[in-house]
Amino acid sequence: MGVIELGEVGRDDLPPEGPRRRPGRRADNRWLTAGGLFALVLATMAGGGPRSGPLPEATIPARLGAQTVAAGDRLFVIDPAERVDPSGMVAEPSIAAYRLPDARPLWRVPLPVARVRGSGAIDSRIVGETLVMTAAATPGVDSGFATAALDVRSGTTLWRRPGHAIGRTPGGLVLLGLSSPRSAPDAAARYAALSPRTGAVRWSLAAGGRVAFDFDDEQVRAMITIAPPNRLAVHDVETGTTVRAVALPGERVDPQLLGVDVAGGLLLLRDDERGTVTAYGLDRLERRWTRPLDASGRSYVSACGDAVCVQDFDEGGLRVLDPRDGRIRWSHAHLMPPIRIGARMLAWNPGSGCRNPWLCRELPDASGVLTVVDPATGKILGELGPWQWTDRPGPRGDLLAVRIDSRTGRAQVARLDPATLTVRTLGMLTGVSAAGGGCGVDGTTLHCRRRDASVGVWRLPA
Repeated sequence: MGVIELGEVGRDDLPPEGPRRRPGRRADNRWLTAGGLFALVLATMAGGGPRSGPLPEATIPARLGAQTVAAGDRLFVIDPAERVDPSGMVAEPSIAAYRLPDARPLWRVPLPVARVRGSGAIDSRIVGETLVMTAAATPGVDSGFATAALDVRSGTTLWRRPGHAIGRTPGGLVLLGLSSPRSAPDAAARYAALSPRTGAVRWSLAAGGRVAFDFDDEQVRAMITIAPPNRLAVHDVETGTTVRAVALPGERVDPQLLGVDVAGGLLLLRDDERGTVTAYGLDRLERRWTRPLDASGRSYVSACGDAVCVQDFDEGGLRVLDPRDGRIRWSHAHLMPPIRIGARMLAWNPGSGCRNPWLCRELPDASGVLTVVDPATGKILGELGPWQWTDRPGPRGDLLAVRIDSRTGRAQVARLDPATLTVRTLGMLTGVSAAGGGCGVDGTTLHCRRRDASVGVWRLPA
């Protein structure tokens, strides 16, 4: 995951309270919309628990605006902008690799993809021994993007192509969008699957209408197309072949008027004109159920455990739906979409004083806590505190998390256990930036952006 230094955001000092149990408090059962992004939970800040001493550390140099990607025993620093070094020489955009956890430099090469100034971050992902990077390209490139692949061991550029990387398939191919309706409004968009080492095209497909993808973690499991007049199809991402196809109800369906989401093994088609969402099973494309949409129609749908979460962009609030029939299992006025950890769920709760959690989380004085929830009823079982977790749950169901005081740059590192509502402090960090969710973990190494934009690297205790 890329990390961008955005500058400091004011926060309160590290709160002293630890996790709290909240028996008897139940979720709000009103009809509210919800769903959401795991990335939003990653951006929440600060926590509780006992304090400890400093962890062993190393430092990797980086500039403001540089991005980082960690994979195994390597951390890559992507510097997408030209800069002037102390001698007055102009340094071209570059990417450098460092070994973890000792931060030893391995190689530095010119950045193989040119980014349009002010176009935002470079999207990066690791596919086996290959680093795949996508950047907004110069005008005239068909898709508007350019993608390149580097060998992670040497920095050698393996291939370059127009297009944007969508993700990797379970079989290890790179799925690329070669063109888009914006760049060619009268033509079908084209997609291709490439070998990550050679860039050789394994298959390509022209898809008119709407296209969606079924993601599992960072992998693309299936490609879904809706083509005029009313054809709904699922394609194998390893071969590009059509696995199954059905005709949607009605003689003609305008795909551009449908919102398409994939969650919980379902394809969800949102019809804003009719104010409904209809679910189809991905396995057989059989129609499962139809439910009314929220009033605003600006909702986001995502998987949360074995359920489907729906969240409203304007009003906040969460509805958790049973994927079998679309009925509401439970709802809550404030929770962000949770993730499933063992027999429980974990969600960020910005509190009752926040009407819209999508907006509140951007405020300098935003507050909120990680909340443990019963998946079946939505009952709040307890609160772990205002932490930022840095990785997926471990094999024991615990999470590595940090909480950062932006005024001092001090950060507490701990392991959270939602099953027991406990926090185990591992150590303290200094000089850490609170902006941009700048911490990540890979194996036994934690890395965080510092206030001076460099990257701190810490070896975690067992």
